[in-house]
Amino acid sequence: MKRTKISLLTLITLFFTGSLLAQARTVSTRIENEDRNAVVVEIYHPLNYTEHALQARLQQEGLTGILVNGSIIYKGVTLSEISRDKMDLYTRVEHGDNNSSLVYLSVSRNYNGDSNLDAEGTVTRNTEAFLDAFVKDLSNRISDVAITGDLKAAGKSEKQYQKLLDEQRDLEQKRSKIDSRLADIQHQLTISKVDRDRTRSAVDNAQATKANNNN
Repeated sequence: MKRTKISLLTLITLFFTGSLLAQARTVSTRIENEDRNAVVVEIYHPLNYTEHALQARLQQEGLTGILVNGSIIYKGVTLSEISRDKMDLYTRVEHGDNNSSLVYLSVSRNYNGDSNLDAEGTVTRNTEAFLDAFVKDLSNRISDVAITGDLKAAGKSEKQYQKLLDEQRDLEQKRSKIDSRLADIQHQLTISKVDRDRTRSAVDNAQATKANNNN
C-alpha cells in the first residue's frame, strides 16, 4: 500500500521559566530508511530527560513502541488526540544546540487508505496540539520539580532557623541562671568579706592584747 504523507509537530521553545515560544519549521528527515517531510520541535531540555518524558507520555495512552535505528515506532496504534483511526507513529529525539532536544513525531495514516488532504491537515493540527500539550505538561513537571526542590530547601532553612532559635533561647536561659548565680555569689562574697574582715580584726585584736599582756 502506498504510504501517505507524514505529519509532524510544531517547533516550540520551552524556557525554564515555563514560558513557551512556538516556532514551527518543515524539515526533511530520514525515518525507517525513508526520507519524510517533517515538522520539528525544539525543547530546551537535555535529550535523556525529553526522550523519557515523551515515551512516558505515550505509555500513558497505552502505546508500546519498538526501537528501530534510533527511532521509536508505534505500529497500528490509535491515539484519539491525533486521530481515531489506526496509524503508525514515529518518534525520535536528537541533541540540539546548547543542551536542547529536537523532537520528531510523524504520523502515517495508511490503514484505511484515506489520503484526503483535509483529513491529513486535521491530523497535522491535532499532532501539533498534542505536542503543545506535551510541552506544557513537561513545563509543569519541571515546575513541580523546582517547587519541590524549593520546598525542601525552605524546610531545611526553617529547621536550621528553628534550631538556632532554640539554641539561642537555651543559652539565654543558661545566661540568666548564670547571671543570677553570679549576683548571688557577689552578694554572698560581700557578706562573707564583712564576716572575714570582722573575724580577722577580732584575731588581730586578740593577738595584740596578748602581746601587751606579755610585755
